[in-house]
Amino acid sequence: MSRRPRIAIVDWHEKREFYQALTLAYAAEWTDVSPAVLANDPPNVDLVLVNDETWSYCAAGIAESKRRGIPVLHLADGICEWRNTWENPRGLSFLRPVLATKIACLGAAQARLITSWGNEGKCVVTGSPRFDALIGRRPRERGVCVSILIATARQPYFNETHRDAAVTALRDLKLWFGDRGDCQAVWRVTAGLDEAVGVRNAELVALPEQLAHVDAVISTPSNVILEAMLYGLPVAVLDYANSPAYVSAAWTITAPAQIGAAIGGLIAPDAPRMEWQRTLLADQLECATPATPRVIALMERMINGEPEPAPVPVTPDRRVRELEAEVTHLRRALALRPTQVLYRTLCELKRWLGSRR
Repeated sequence: MSRRPRIAIVDWHEKREFYQALTLAYAAEWTDVSPAVLANDPPNVDLVLVNDETWSYCAAGIAESKRRGIPVLHLADGICEWRNTWENPRGLSFLRPVLATKIACLGAAQARLITSWGNEGKCVVTGSPRFDALIGRRPRERGVCVSILIATARQPYFNETHRDAAVTALRDLKLWFGDRGDCQAVWRVTAGLDEAVGVRNAELVALPEQLAHVDAVISTPSNVILEAMLYGLPVAVLDYANSPAYVSAAWTITAPAQIGAAIGGLIAPDAPRMEWQRTLLADQLECATPATPRVIALMERMINGEPEPAPVPVTPDRRVRELEAEVTHLRRALALRPTQVLYRTLCELKRWLGSRR
C-alpha cells in the first residue's frame, strides 16, 4: 500500500518497551487502543497487535475486530509454561483456542504446542523482537569463582503449592552455596521470594546487563532460560513441582539430590551438553537472525490479505470453540470485581494523560 499502514496496539502505553523494536523499525501510524474500545467500536485500522488474550475485554475486542474484517496478530511475549496453562486459577483456557487471526510464535517447539491445542493454521514461527538485542552476545571470561544467577519468573507461582515448592527449592540452593569459594550465587528472585528465603537480590538492572556479569544461570520456567541460552551461558531449570517441561534445558533440578551434580555441570560445562543446549534453543527460539524483519513481514502479509503457505482450512469445530471462548470472556467481563474495574479506570486515565502531553 502507498500510505503508511494504520496499526493499533492494545494498551501500548503499558507495553512500549515490549513493542519498541517493532515500532522503531516499521513506518506505520501507531495507535494506542484500550480493550474496552476495541470490544465496542474498533478503530479504523489495518491491523491490531495484542500480546494477551486472557483479559476478557481484550478477548472480546479481538473477536469484534475480526468480525469487522480487521486482522489481529498475537505477538507471543514469552514461553508457554505448564502451570500457567493448566493450574492458573484464572479459570480460563490459555490459548485454547487462540482468538487472534495469527499468533507469532517464539520457535518451532512453541508453534507445535499451540497448534496441538486446536490452532491449526494460526501459528507462524517468527521469533520475538524482544530477544534480538541478545543475538551475537558472548559470555565473559570466567574467573576463579564462578557466579551463578538464580532467577525466577516474573510470576513464579500461581497457588500456595507452587509457592511452597519455589521457596523450598531456593532455600536448598541457598544452603548448598553456603560459603563456597569456587562459586557464588547472584539472586534475582521475584514476588517476595527473597524475603521468604532470606536472600538479598542483586542490584536491579536489565537482564541482558546482568547476564554479562555472571557465568551460568539457574531459573524457574521463564523467559530467562531462553535469554541466558541465547547469551551462551549454561542453564539449569529449577522446578521442584516437576511439572511437564514445555521448555527444557541441558541441566535440570527437580529435587535436592540433583543440586550438586547440576551446579557442577554449570561450573564446568561439558561440550556434549552445551551442544544439546544449542539444539534446544534452536527449537525453542527462532534466533539465527533477528526476529523483527520476520514479524514485520508477517504483519504486511496480514495487512495485504496474503495467505500463509499451505493454509489450513478452518473447521466448524474450531469456529465453535472460538465462539465458546468468546462467550466465556463476555460472561466474565460482566462480573468484574471492583478492583478490576478500578485498574481499567486507572489505565484509561494513564492513556488520556499520555495523549495530552
